Amino acid sequence: MDELLFYKGVKMKLSVVRNDLKTNAEVESKDFGIGDASVVIDILRNRLYAHPIRTLVQEYLSNGRDAIREAGNGGKLKVQAPTRFEPTLKIRDFGVGIEPERMSDIFVMYGASTKRGTNGQTGGLGIGGKSCFSYTDSFTITTFLNGTKRKYVAHVGANSNGRLDLVSTSPTTEENGTEIQIAVKPNDVTAFREAILLCEHAQRRNWV
Repeated sequence: MDELLFYKGVKMKLSVVRNDLKTNAEVESKDFGIGDASVVIDILRNRLYAHPIRTLVQEYLSNGRDAIREAGNGGKLKVQAPTRFEPTLKIRDFGVGIEPERMSDIFVMYGASTKRGTNGQTGGLGIGGKSCFSYTDSFTITTFLNGTKRKYVAHVGANSNGRLDLVSTSPTTEENGTEIQIAVKPNDVTAFREAILLCEHAQRRNWV
């Protein structure tokens, strides 16, 4: 199976080689699994990224562009950079939006992805959508889909495994798409703005 990897602005195929042990002897086999999921999630949150701010900005901008490609509507990304007066990062795509089933089956699941098997999108490892947890304990996802607006709050949860709460559902006239909203610490405003500029230089024509 091939997976997509985004590294330093380059899309690459990640080749996964599967080797099965073949033997004539009788063996007792056990599959590897995950014991305490909170330990693995802690590693993904706190030890995976050397530059959490830069990584999460790149991940959510890439996800937004992928949603637009999936929609095939030539849409744009709307990015509101944080400021001292409004320390919030907002990334709004005008792509496909996220169905409730996709939210529960893909977005909240580590390792789950809809991007495998295509060269048209970046990612595919099923961890980028959760990269915000490397910076903060909670963030907001608002998705607009076919006249319905759903607002979710993702947070670490009582057991530290991570949790997604649907906090409101309402009718809307806004275009389909998704907005990620992240509260930024005042001292990190400059770092976020610099990270946005780095990505902007790579994909300036897709921004509004």
